Amino acid sequence: HLTLDPDSSLGYSLRGSVSFMEKDYEAAISDYSRALEIQEEQFPRLADNPGGYSPSQTDLYLKIGEAYMRAGNVRKQIDIYRRGIIKNPGSVDLRNAAAWVLATSTADGVHNPQEALQLASEAEKLSGGRDADVLDTLAEAYCARGQIEKAIEAQQRAVRLRPNDSGF
Repeated sequence: HLTLDPDSSLGYSLRGSVSFMEKDYEAAISDYSRALEIQEEQFPRLADNPGGYSPSQTDLYLKIGEAYMRAGNVRKQIDIYRRGIIKNPGSVDLRNAAAWVLATSTADGVHNPQEALQLASEAEKLSGGRDADVLDTLAEAYCARGQIEKAIEAQQRAVRLRPNDSGF
């Protein structure tokens, strides 16, 4: 049994990661969420800063979202990503993750190609168009909207950035 410092974001995050690896997603969500609460208490004004961004908070939002997805709750996954974007407006990773889910999800009420394209476009702008993963997501969002020529162009840009990546 692990005893945690009640004010240790790192402790909760680490225990959440152990739970995630053990496929106890509810416990992971609980611990990651507590770690995030502690982070947000320590840095409450982050979202007030233009381009505000906290790598540790972004990472926790992404981990919570992934745990929700693994637990079968894609709606909560997208909700946590949206909340993370509001709290960390400069995060490329949260926009990219949310856009991917919105463009590709088959879950009832989650698929939203328009919002996916908006978020992917914002992520592309924030990344300066130099992130192959973002361009891959942008291609998916264009495809989901039926804009095939633009999807091909975005995918080609991603491939040019990482020509040896067979994932594209």
